[in-house]
Amino acid sequence: MAYNIFSRIAFIIILIVLCNACASTEALHKGFTKRKTSLKYINDTKWQEKTTPYTVCVDKVLLNDGKFRGPGLVRKIKSSVIPLIIYTGWKADHDYRLGQDGIKEDIGAFIQCAMIEESNRSGIFKADTLQSVSNFKLEIEVESLGVSGPYHQEGFFVFLYLVYVWSFQEAGGQSQAYSKFHYTLKKDGITVLDAYAKSEQQSERFHTTYPSKKIIRSAFNTSMVEALSLTFKKNIETIVKDVNRYLLLQQKEQMTQN
Repeated sequence: MAYNIFSRIAFIIILIVLCNACASTEALHKGFTKRKTSLKYINDTKWQEKTTPYTVCVDKVLLNDGKFRGPGLVRKIKSSVIPLIIYTGWKADHDYRLGQDGIKEDIGAFIQCAMIEESNRSGIFKADTLQSVSNFKLEIEVESLGVSGPYHQEGFFVFLYLVYVWSFQEAGGQSQAYSKFHYTLKKDGITVLDAYAKSEQQSERFHTTYPSKKIIRSAFNTSMVEALSLTFKKNIETIVKDVNRYLLLQQKEQMTQN
């Protein structure tokens, strides 16, 4: 009789632990995106000492990658459970793809603002959003972008009569972020520069050194957003350098003609 009671108690405890541990893909996605992360731009480039009289209007950035406009996605890659009388172990591997719902800012507006700030910092030209003050216009389209990475869960439960022990841990692996920009510089409506900038960036690896699974899930999402931010930074710096080269040549031609 007592054995049956203890068996039922053990079953209930194991069931509760499994339900809390082996989270569904929906629960994981909610945990990743519960606290949206802000995109960040690190202003660490040197201030440009050389300047030119040119001003470039940075147009509204277009996001052409429709897949990223929607919510992120969590897919279960594989899972396993070892259900024994005194020992139960489980493992689950997921793949998380970041979406707009994991980011606070509008991506297009963020890139436009970062482009203006970086141009005014490391560019030989002034940047603004007003077309009326310039005959140069910079158009940027985000052709593709994305971040995805692995997320692992595992744990065990041991029950010996009146004593039970259980452990559970989660870990986020290194995510891979990428972005590709198509940019066009126009002078009086005529295209003078047409090129692409693309980059990749790995995120940091996260483990269960955090006090709770809620925090580690939020931190995993944050690491992915930060990695994506770094790809934006690399692309923006590439564009500024390219525009700098063109405007220097433009200035030399004008000086030669005069």
